[in-house]
Amino acid sequence: MSRTTDTRRSPPDALLLMQPGCAHCPHVLNALASLLEQGVIARLKAVNVMEYPEAAREVGTRSVPWTRIGDFVLPGNYTETELKHWARESTREDGVAHYYFDLLDNGHIARAMARIQENPVEVHDLLGLLAGEEVPMSVRIGVSAIVEELAGHEALVGALDRIKALTGAPSPATRADAAHFLALTGAVEARPVIRKLLHDEEAQVREVAGEALEILGHPDIM
Repeated sequence: MSRTTDTRRSPPDALLLMQPGCAHCPHVLNALASLLEQGVIARLKAVNVMEYPEAAREVGTRSVPWTRIGDFVLPGNYTETELKHWARESTREDGVAHYYFDLLDNGHIARAMARIQENPVEVHDLLGLLAGEEVPMSVRIGVSAIVEELAGHEALVGALDRIKALTGAPSPATRADAAHFLALTGAVEARPVIRKLLHDEEAQVREVAGEALEILGHPDIM
């Protein structure tokens, strides 16, 4: 996906959960220590979960290595290059969107869903993933699944303008998704926007727009 801004914040902190006998833990620890020396991360906390099992319970993990850089969770074996990438992404304004893109593009819908449930306002970042001309099917499916879980949520209603903007996207699939998402907000003001899509050049969009009006109720009302 394209980068829209390069505004950066201070280097993030990092947390590593590890345990003796873990084959990958030393590699991740060494990689994070290197990033600390380089100034890519500000602080590093490493916890032996055999001695402090409550640390693993607090974050809900049963496996190590488990890393958190900023507020990005990275379970498993990551290289120094990969960890550096996410450390830098965590300081960028559009880093959250890139994190969601990576999760969905790699099939981690459950992890993306869990994060959005804790941070529903990030639905704005999620919806932005559909704005491009070419959106991977894995990402499109993931975004749709998560938005459907947020149906009627105040965070989705608060993203109404973001969804409205997607009705002008170059991709017919995105315009169709936008019609469906507008219906899921349950907002009365979404109806006139959907009605415009009844005249879209693509049959797929027109069909979904009709279904969306039925979901909102009273499809004959402007």
